[in-house]
Amino acid sequence: MDSESLLDQDMISSASSSRASTPTHHEDFHVSCNRKREIERELKTYTDSIDHCQVLIRNLERQGLVNHPIYSNQCAMIQGLMKQRELLTANRSIASTHQSTNPRSRSPLHLPA
Repeated sequence: MDSESLLDQDMISSASSSRASTPTHHEDFHVSCNRKREIERELKTYTDSIDHCQVLIRNLERQGLVNHPIYSNQCAMIQGLMKQRELLTANRSIASTHQSTNPRSRSPLHLPA
Protein backbone atom coordinates (compact mmCIF):
# COMPACT_ATOMS: atom_id res chain seq x y z
CA MET A 1 0.00 0.00 0.00
CA ASP A 2 1.21 3.49 -0.69
CA SER A 3 1.39 6.14 2.00
CA GLU A 4 -1.59 8.08 0.61
CA SER A 5 -3.99 5.15 0.96
CA LEU A 6 -2.64 4.43 4.46
CA LEU A 7 -3.38 8.03 5.39
CA ASP A 8 -6.91 7.73 3.96
CA GLN A 9 -7.51 4.49 5.86
CA ASP A 10 -6.22 6.01 9.09
CA MET A 11 -8.52 9.02 8.72
CA ILE A 12 -11.54 6.78 8.09
CA SER A 13 -10.85 4.55 11.08
CA SER A 14 -10.20 7.48 13.42
CA ALA A 15 -13.39 9.24 12.31
CA SER A 16 -15.45 6.16 13.08
CA SER A 17 -13.79 5.45 16.41
CA SER A 18 -15.64 6.15 19.65
CA ARG A 19 -13.02 8.69 20.60
CA ALA A 20 -14.04 10.87 17.66
CA SER A 21 -17.59 11.14 19.03
CA THR A 22 -16.60 11.85 22.64
CA PRO A 23 -17.47 15.45 23.52
CA THR A 24 -14.61 17.69 24.54
CA HIS A 25 -14.45 19.47 27.89
CA HIS A 26 -15.48 22.68 26.15
CA GLU A 27 -18.51 20.99 24.53
CA ASP A 28 -19.60 19.50 27.88
CA PHE A 29 -19.28 22.89 29.56
CA HIS A 30 -21.17 24.59 26.72
CA VAL A 31 -24.05 22.08 26.91
CA SER A 32 -24.16 22.43 30.70
CA CYS A 33 -24.21 26.24 30.51
CA ASN A 34 -26.94 26.21 27.88
CA ARG A 35 -29.07 23.86 29.99
CA LYS A 36 -28.55 26.06 33.05
CA ARG A 37 -29.57 29.18 31.06
CA GLU A 38 -32.65 27.36 29.77
CA ILE A 39 -33.65 26.40 33.32
CA GLU A 40 -33.09 29.99 34.49
CA ARG A 41 -35.36 31.29 31.70
CA GLU A 42 -38.06 28.77 32.61
CA LEU A 43 -37.77 29.70 36.29
CA LYS A 44 -38.22 33.37 35.42
CA THR A 45 -41.29 32.54 33.33
CA TYR A 46 -42.83 30.54 36.19
CA THR A 47 -42.00 33.28 38.70
CA ASP A 48 -43.54 35.94 36.46
CA SER A 49 -46.67 33.80 35.99
CA ILE A 50 -46.96 33.21 39.74
CA ASP A 51 -46.61 36.95 40.41
CA HIS A 52 -49.32 37.68 37.84
CA CYS A 53 -51.67 35.09 39.38
CA GLN A 54 -51.06 36.49 42.87
CA VAL A 55 -52.01 39.99 41.70
CA LEU A 56 -55.15 38.64 40.05
CA ILE A 57 -56.08 36.66 43.19
CA ARG A 58 -55.61 39.73 45.42
CA ASN A 59 -57.78 41.80 43.08
CA LEU A 60 -60.50 39.15 43.12
CA GLU A 61 -60.32 39.02 46.94
CA ARG A 62 -60.65 42.83 47.15
CA GLN A 63 -63.75 42.63 44.99
CA GLY A 64 -65.24 39.90 47.18
CA LEU A 65 -65.13 37.30 44.40
CA VAL A 66 -63.53 34.46 46.39
CA ASN A 67 -66.43 32.17 45.44
CA HIS A 68 -66.09 32.95 41.73
CA PRO A 69 -64.79 30.14 39.45
CA ILE A 70 -61.97 32.38 38.20
CA TYR A 71 -60.69 32.68 41.77
CA SER A 72 -60.72 28.89 42.22
CA ASN A 73 -59.00 28.38 38.86
CA GLN A 74 -56.30 30.92 39.69
CA CYS A 75 -55.65 29.30 43.08
CA ALA A 76 -55.32 25.88 41.44
CA MET A 77 -53.11 27.31 38.69
CA ILE A 78 -50.78 29.03 41.14
CA GLN A 79 -50.33 25.77 43.06
CA GLY A 80 -49.38 23.96 39.84
CA LEU A 81 -46.99 26.75 38.85
CA MET A 82 -45.32 26.66 42.27
CA LYS A 83 -44.90 22.89 42.04
CA GLN A 84 -43.29 23.20 38.61
CA ARG A 85 -41.04 25.99 39.85
CA GLU A 86 -39.91 23.80 42.76
CA LEU A 87 -39.06 20.99 40.33
CA LEU A 88 -37.07 23.37 38.13
CA THR A 89 -35.26 24.76 41.17
CA ALA A 90 -34.30 21.21 42.15
CA ASN A 91 -33.12 20.53 38.57
CA ARG A 92 -31.10 23.74 38.63
CA SER A 93 -29.44 22.64 41.86
CA ILE A 94 -28.64 19.24 40.37
CA ALA A 95 -27.24 20.85 37.21
CA SER A 96 -25.12 23.27 39.26
CA THR A 97 -23.86 20.47 41.48
CA HIS A 98 -23.03 18.33 38.44
CA GLN A 99 -21.22 21.22 36.81
CA SER A 100 -19.16 22.01 39.90
CA THR A 101 -18.29 18.40 40.79
CA ASN A 102 -17.73 17.01 37.31
CA PRO A 103 -14.19 17.84 36.15
CA ARG A 104 -15.24 17.14 32.55
CA SER A 105 -17.76 19.99 32.71
CA ARG A 106 -15.23 22.56 33.88
CA SER A 107 -13.53 24.98 31.60
CA PRO A 108 -10.46 27.09 32.30
CA LEU A 109 -12.58 30.09 31.31
CA HIS A 110 -15.34 29.26 33.83
CA LEU A 111 -15.51 31.74 36.68
CA PRO A 112 -17.61 30.92 39.75
CA ALA A 113 -20.84 32.91 40.01
